[in-house]
Formats: sequence, C-alpha cells, structure tokens
Amino acid sequence: MGLQSAGKSTVISRLTNIRLPSKDGLSTRAPLHIASRLTTDDQLNLAELSVQQHDVISSETNALRASGWHLKDMRYVKSLLQPGQAWPPEDDMVVAAVEEATAALAGRGKNITSKQVMLRWESTTTPNLDVIDLPGIIISAVGDQPDSLPQDIKKIVREYISDPATIILCIHAAPNDTATAPMKLVMDFDPNLERSVVVLTKVDQIMVDGNASRAANIEAQRTKLKQHLEELSSKKKPLDIVLVKNSGMPGTSLHDQLAEEEETLSIFRDLQHAGRKPKLGMEALVDRLSEVLISRSQEELPGLKAHLRAAVNKIKAELQDIPTVASPVEAMRLADGLMEQLKDALRHVANRDFDKLRPYDSEKRERAEEDRIYKNLQDVHGRYFNQVIVVPPFMDDAYWNKLIMEQMEHEGGMLPEHVPIQVQRRIFREEFGNKVVEALDSMAEEACTVVWRTFEALVELVFKSYRRLGDEVKQRLREKVVKVQLHLLKQYLKSTAEAQTCGDLYTLSPMYATAMEFYERSITQTDKSYDRELRGCLGMEDALFKAPHKENEPPLPNKPEQPVGSVLDAHRAEDKADHRVLSISTLRQQQWGSLVYCTIVHASLMDMLPRVVRMFLIHQVVDRRVADMVADWRLEPGWDEWLHNMIVDPEVKVLRDSKQQQLDALQAALDRLAAIGSPRDGDKPDRNK
Repeated sequence: MGLQSAGKSTVISRLTNIRLPSKDGLSTRAPLHIASRLTTDDQLNLAELSVQQHDVISSETNALRASGWHLKDMRYVKSLLQPGQAWPPEDDMVVAAVEEATAALAGRGKNITSKQVMLRWESTTTPNLDVIDLPGIIISAVGDQPDSLPQDIKKIVREYISDPATIILCIHAAPNDTATAPMKLVMDFDPNLERSVVVLTKVDQIMVDGNASRAANIEAQRTKLKQHLEELSSKKKPLDIVLVKNSGMPGTSLHDQLAEEEETLSIFRDLQHAGRKPKLGMEALVDRLSEVLISRSQEELPGLKAHLRAAVNKIKAELQDIPTVASPVEAMRLADGLMEQLKDALRHVANRDFDKLRPYDSEKRERAEEDRIYKNLQDVHGRYFNQVIVVPPFMDDAYWNKLIMEQMEHEGGMLPEHVPIQVQRRIFREEFGNKVVEALDSMAEEACTVVWRTFEALVELVFKSYRRLGDEVKQRLREKVVKVQLHLLKQYLKSTAEAQTCGDLYTLSPMYATAMEFYERSITQTDKSYDRELRGCLGMEDALFKAPHKENEPPLPNKPEQPVGSVLDAHRAEDKADHRVLSISTLRQQQWGSLVYCTIVHASLMDMLPRVVRMFLIHQVVDRRVADMVADWRLEPGWDEWLHNMIVDPEVKVLRDSKQQQLDALQAALDRLAAIGSPRDGDKPDRNK
C-alpha cells in the first residue's frame, strides 16, 4: 500500500518477476491478488487471471467473452499463456488482461472497487508468496474523479491491512515528502511496526533541475534520503526501511536490473549506520520480507498446526461417509450382503417387527405411526368395506323397482310386477356384485400403493450409500415383482367376488338357513312376546349371529357394522304405525334372502380379503419373489461387470479420490510443520526451513 504513483506495482513486479500495469495516475483500481507459486517442473507453468462471476458488471460480460475470457466454476477465467507459446507470457498480455479484469469489476471510468482480481502464477522462477496490490491512496479527488474516492480507497486499504496475518509493505516515492497518510494508516493497525516494512522508491528520480550536473543531483538525492531516514527513524519504533531503484525499460532482465540498481545505490552505502541500518536494494528487501514472513509464520505455527489437524480430521470423517471403491469380487459380496439386508427388512415388515425398522421410522415419517404398512392397509380396508362396498337396501321397494326399470330400459322386457322373481333376484345380486368387483379392483391399487411406498423406503434405507444400485433394485422390484403380484391379486379378487355374488355359494350355509327360518317364523308366529322381540329386529339379529351351528363347522363371524337386523329394521314393515309384520309373499322372501345373502358375502369378504392382500403383496414377495428376482438377475449376461459398475459409482470414485488428495496434501503440510518445531525465545528464524 502507499500513495498513488509511489511505484507499488513496480516493486511487486520485481518481487514476483511478473510485469504488472504501471503508470502515473490511478493504475490499480481493484485489489490484485497474486498467488505466486514455485514449481520444479517447467512443464507445469501456469499463468491465469480470474474474477468472480457475480462481481462482474453486467454490461462488461460481452467484452470479457470477446477478449477470450470463459466461465469456469463460477469465475471468469483467462489463460495468459496460449497453446504452444513459450514461457513466460508476454508482458503486454499480462498488462492487458489485468486492465480487462479491472474494467469488468470497476467500469471504464475512474471508479475503484473492493472486488478482487486473482492472478495465479506458477513457474520455476517465482517465489511462494501471496501478494495483494492495493489501489494507491490519494489526498483529494481531482478532475473527474468521484468526490468519495479518497475515503473509498482508504476503506479498501484498511480492510486488508487490518488482518494480523498479513505483512504490510508501505511504498513511498522518495521525491515526495514523507508518507504521512500511509504511515498513519499503518500505525492504526500495527502500532509496534512488527509486521511492517517501509520501502523508498524513485530516489534516482530526485534532480535539482534539467541542467544540473550529476554531482549536484546526487547531492540532492542524498539530502532528501537523509531527511526521510531521520523523519521515519524519529518514530522510535523498530522500523525497517529499504531503498530500491525502480526497474529499467520493459524487457530488462532480472540480472541487469540488479546490476543497475547496485550501481545506483552504491553512492548511498555510507548512509547505513551501525544501529538499525536501512537496507539497500531489492535483494535486501527480499531478505527482510523473508525474515518477517518466517517470524510471523513461527508465531502462527501452533494455531496453524491445530487448524491443519482439524482439517485432517474433518476430511477423514468425510471419507468414512464415502463408500470405498470395491473390487469385482468385493462388489459381488457387497451386493449379496445388501440384498440380505433388504430381505431382512422386508421380513420385519411381514412379521410386524417395526422396532427393527427404527432408522426408517425416524428418518421417513413425520408422525409416529404414519407409514407403518399394516396400519395403512387397515385404513384402506376399513374405508372400502364401511363406505364403498355396502349392502344395498334390498327391502326398499322403490330402490328395487328403480333398479329393475333401469335394467328394462337397457335390455327391454315386461313391467316390474311381471318380472319373474328369480330374475329380479339375479338383477339385484348382479348389481351388488358388479359394485364389489369394481371396488375391490380400486382397493387393490390403493393397497399396492401403500405396500410399494414402504418397500421403496426400505430399499432407499438399505442402499443409501449405493443409490444407482438402489434405483435399479427399486425398478426391478416394482416392475418384475410388485406389479406382477398386483395383477394376480386383482384376478383373485375378481374371481372370488364373482363366485360369491353371482352364485348360491352361501344358500346352504347354517347362517343363511337360520336367517330364512327366522323369517318364516316371524310371519307365522302368534306369540306376542316373540313378535315384540322380532318387531325391533334385535331378536332376529341376535338369533342370526348367535344361532347354534353344526358340529365341526367354524363359528360364525362377529356382527358386521351394518348387520342384517339393522338393515331389516329400517324397511321391515309396510306400515310401521300399525306395527304390522312383513307381508307373506314370495317377493318379500326373495328380498329378504338377497339381503341376508349379500350381508353374508360382505362379512365374508371383509374378513377374508385383508389376509389375501397381505399374502399376495407382502408374504409372497418376501418369501419367494425377491429371491426369484435376484436369481434371475444373476443369469443375465454381463451381470458381474454391470454390478461392479453399479457399486463403484464414478461420481463417488471421483469424490473419494479428490478427498484423498486433499487429505494427503494436508497431512504432508502438517508433517512439514511438525518438523519445524516451535520457536524458543532468542532463536533466530531459520530461513531454509
């Protein structure tokens, strides 16, 4: 940092051997971060400028692209070394690219910006050093410069020199008066001047006038230099002052620059005194910066080691979460183990061992019981048999007549009263049967959705570290197992529903016979107490479901939620006001028989189908189908190679290799630091280390 046109960029160019833009006026309008690295292989030379994509002024993006910049990892990047071009990059190429980047961040006027330009430079002739070239400090704005420019520049400078890990290189042009403003900023952040070095430049440009002799000009230079040294030394601080001569014409070699500088500075050697003598020349500046850098580094060494150890532990933890790259044999063994885990998880579902699925429960569910498969199947089953599949009102003549009229409009026929009783019964039962078949088909779909959602979650849990293989397992499990079982389940449900509703499967059952017997007795019974019992239908209901059954027959099921008695109670009498008993007619008997029969079918299906659904969609899948799927899979050509590719995810391999490289680099750095050791009081920094 320093005043404008003090020669900052020139000093940095000589420190790094990289030529930067240098001219009178505001040549540095954005912080330039030079990441200089020494490489031992000249085939690995690198020179590259970049800026953050989001820092670029939108109106400048086209100009950047037109100048050869391209996007890479959210940064605009430009290589300074074209293919086939000899090292190093041409000076004009570097200067032009820095100016392009500056214009993209700060515009093309006199504005400045705190956005940073990054220059990566790796070669066999550059030091390991990070240098940031800051805009030059100005006292006041001139011409068309913004009024806020002086304060804006100081704000940027403060931001960088406030970091205690930095070394402050305060550049001052010797022809000017002492650098009051820059030194004041330095003292604000480094009051003891422990990490600051003052560099005086352009001493050779001090002249009496254009006609003065060389001796007169040298005397003027010595006088001015004494004045600077006395004033800077008066601060009574351990201040390092280095006097350097600016480089010559562009293209001058480093050797020629040093020789020319030594010739010029030799006339000031006598000004060095025994105390804290000022240093003379660029070599002295490099030595002093190295000493300061080593001293600061050693002070930071314990914290740096701790930081590196934490970084190493973090990378190791990340590597543990990344799957290892397996061999083909290991991949096969790993896949077998994963499939066994999946089978175990499926068995836990089939056996209702939900405690064994706790990882799935805690990660996949918002509420405690929400995704447990049997609970959801019970919800589906209960909704269908309580709301969708219900026994129609067979004792309702209006409903019966409406149904028959609709049938006649569709097929033609006689008036309802002339339709044979058996035909009416067939029409009524077919109506119920069709609704049952349609509803059971939808119920199977919903049950399969519930089951598949659970299976899918289990696959994701087991194969969480091998997502590509897990996706393939899910796809095959769905297409080759679950969908096949769903098709078989639908066929079974359809056949069962048709058999129970369209035939006379239950007409010889004890339940049906008992119901018809009670119907007959209710019409002919003269016992008033018995009639009173029947009038409310509760007696018939209780008798129907508590009737004795033949020996060795299974007990009758519990009463359904819409029992025969309660349905009959709603429509049992033609005239409820007079409490007359049911009309003795064949039609009524057939209506009653259909009601009883369909109620039995409803209760039978409601009791049987949940077990059927679990058998087709869960137990057969778990006990046989998954094993068959794996066996068929192994018979496919190229199974071994395909499986290895699935297990060794290329993205995982790239990620693991990248993390391993980071770990190796961090560990190597930590090992080198461990070899340095901690400094002791009075020890002189070892520059070689």
